Amino acid sequence: MRNYFNFLIKSEFNKNVYTLFKGILIAQVFGVIGNLFLAKYYGETSYGFYSIILSNTGIFTVLLTFNFEQTIILTKSEKQRTTIINGLFTFALAVSIILLTLITFLNLSIDSYVPNIYQLVILCGFIMAIKNILEMYYNQKSAYKIISNSKIWLIVLTIGIQFLLLDYHDTLGLAIGFLIANFLIVIFYLYNSNLLFKIPEKKSVIELFKTYKKILYYGFSSNLINSIANNILPILIAFFFTVSETGVFALSIKVVLTPMLLISSSISPVFFQQGNEIYKTDKSLFYPFLKKVVFQNLIVIGIIIILINIIGVPLLNFFFKNEFENLNFYIAIISFYVIARSCYNPISYISTIVNKLQVELYLNLYLITINIAAIYIGYYYQNLLITVGLFSVFSGMGYVFSLLYFLKTIRT
Repeated sequence: MRNYFNFLIKSEFNKNVYTLFKGILIAQVFGVIGNLFLAKYYGETSYGFYSIILSNTGIFTVLLTFNFEQTIILTKSEKQRTTIINGLFTFALAVSIILLTLITFLNLSIDSYVPNIYQLVILCGFIMAIKNILEMYYNQKSAYKIISNSKIWLIVLTIGIQFLLLDYHDTLGLAIGFLIANFLIVIFYLYNSNLLFKIPEKKSVIELFKTYKKILYYGFSSNLINSIANNILPILIAFFFTVSETGVFALSIKVVLTPMLLISSSISPVFFQQGNEIYKTDKSLFYPFLKKVVFQNLIVIGIIIILINIIGVPLLNFFFKNEFENLNFYIAIISFYVIARSCYNPISYISTIVNKLQVELYLNLYLITINIAAIYIGYYYQNLLITVGLFSVFSGMGYVFSLLYFLKTIRT
């Protein structure tokens, strides 16, 4: 046992995780508290619109990068890394400008919130795509302190700007605040880097596509479907039920997923970088390494979820009083999903490391099928709790079986 705790404290993996964890812990705790007050002041409907914009942004961001930013970690050449960054930036910028122009013309002819929402989605998607690319760049450089500091500032800026916009943009203020805060973080990343953006050579881009074509084919398809699976439920709830119910569901997800995001954001970048090195150097060490990471996740997230349901839910009921109806039920129902996903999510890059991206693709196809089926059945019975219950149980089982498959595959 003593050796185990020495491992936790002294290993390079845990030191790097701890560096990220400190910043992300502060950011997430502050973020949850801030979001609760923002939800209370903005209301269910505004929070619903915010969740719809974030969900669409999550999907659009993947479309802008093709998930190709992962190759920044895998390549050993600085020239190739620069080509990848410049290529993705050029593509994302071009697509965003074209779509933004089309939506702007649409906005002139239609008097509704829809064009405004999708203008925000495009802007948020572009900024998030650039932020993800730069985070992968800093991750490759092992610049975890810069990433950690950015996580803190992102939450502080987001919450602060959203409060400032409360009296000016009661419906879209949350999304506008999110956009401005992420833009400032991109500026912070660029300021601390030596990157100079320019259009890359066509020949170099084609060579990279050929080298990492599996990531482009399987990784992009898998992550796009995964993004749809993780983000489509709030969109469908708004379409088949109401925007207010979307806001309640989104807040419950925010509360319960925060511990998972805290752990995943701390472990995933380090796991991808160091797990890739271990797998290439000595594959026999990879299984014990993976097993230990999963075990740590399960213990930590299990304790946190229990505390949220026993202590957190009564406090939330007291805080919101008659607002955000059924919040406590949603939190209890999705707890299983969060525990299952928390065990798998921090090591989700494993499919890239062991070259099993097709398995990740199958998992995500399953997840999106479950989302659609859950919405259909819940809508048929006009009961959103049925939708959330089916989503939690069957999506959670998908993550569990995928985790067991990878553990068995690596062990043998």
